[in-house]
Amino acid sequence: KLIFASSINHSLRNFVSSLKLNPEENNTHFFELLDGSSFPVEIYAYPIVKTDDINREKPIGVLVIGRYFDIEEMLRLEKKTASKITFETEYRGKSRTFGIKLKFLKALKNQNGRVIGYLIAEKTSQVFRSLLINITILLLILPILFFIFVYIIGPSIARYVILPLHDIEYAIQNKTPDSIEKYVYQVDEIGELSRAIKQYLIQREQINVYLKELESKNASLRALNEEVRRLLEKDVLTGLLTRHVFNEQIERLYVSSKADRIPLSAIAIDADNFKKINDTYGHATGDEVLKKIGEVILKSIRMSDFPIRMGGEEILILLPEADVNAAYSIAERIRKKIEEEFQNKPYKVTISLGVTQLRGEDSIETFLKRADDALYISKSNGKNQTNVL
Repeated sequence: KLIFASSINHSLRNFVSSLKLNPEENNTHFFELLDGSSFPVEIYAYPIVKTDDINREKPIGVLVIGRYFDIEEMLRLEKKTASKITFETEYRGKSRTFGIKLKFLKALKNQNGRVIGYLIAEKTSQVFRSLLINITILLLILPILFFIFVYIIGPSIARYVILPLHDIEYAIQNKTPDSIEKYVYQVDEIGELSRAIKQYLIQREQINVYLKELESKNASLRALNEEVRRLLEKDVLTGLLTRHVFNEQIERLYVSSKADRIPLSAIAIDADNFKKINDTYGHATGDEVLKKIGEVILKSIRMSDFPIRMGGEEILILLPEADVNAAYSIAERIRKKIEEEFQNKPYKVTISLGVTQLRGEDSIETFLKRADDALYISKSNGKNQTNVL
């Protein structure tokens, strides 16, 4: 079973929908190249597991999210860094032109782990080209000049060449462009080299920032996955659990109670005359009533219980390891607290409750029906009461 993020881009949505993903494989991030597209599509795939699957061993589906590279954002980055960003399906290696290229290379892999291309950011520095020629010539004649003019130009070389080069090397190794700021304004080769190195370090930092932004987006997608799971499990209005949780937990609780011979009880709850409150005071007031009922229930039950809003004003509480007497005590505590909460309101709010315990011959259906039957008795006998079957 696959769950897809919707998209207004039909081709992207159709492509993502066509992917064949195994929920048990941990392909969380990969790239695919669409026909007719100059840049690949970035795909995030996350296994979807049940809440009781703590070790994430039995995924029930995959949440797949795909997005195109933001071309406008890449163009802005090119303009800002004075570099060229390209995508190549085959990396051609080093450039044959003489000069220095500042290059960042990232291999993009597809779902099967095969490299489908490379994201390349590069900038050619003409300053490096001319300076390297000058430095090469200087290094060739330096031994002769050293022996001839050692006592004349030796100290000057140390001061104007060796020391600046040492500082430049330090700046490159430690990524500190400010440490060569004093050479940037010199009108000579050291000045040109310092300016080029400073520009290189700044551009390198900009690329690192861009990579961190990509990592941040990945973290945002993980957070989105958690938010989707939370919305599936928790009712926004009442704070109670949703029917989605009921569908996930009822089978587990039923089997566990039967196998381990531990009690499992249920409390069926319905707000009395709730339709009349909605019709008389409006749906906003009805929502406030349901919200307050949810708050009272959450404060009155145990951490191990499952308070579930089944729909409208109908609520079901599953109580593992609680017999019918314990369940009745909790039900009465909830009923009395609800009556107290609304005693000073212009409208009267009470609830009716039905309590039962799972029996040896029960199926899930007969167990839950008996709780509903007990609730029906409470309704028929005047409401605002708890009955046990």
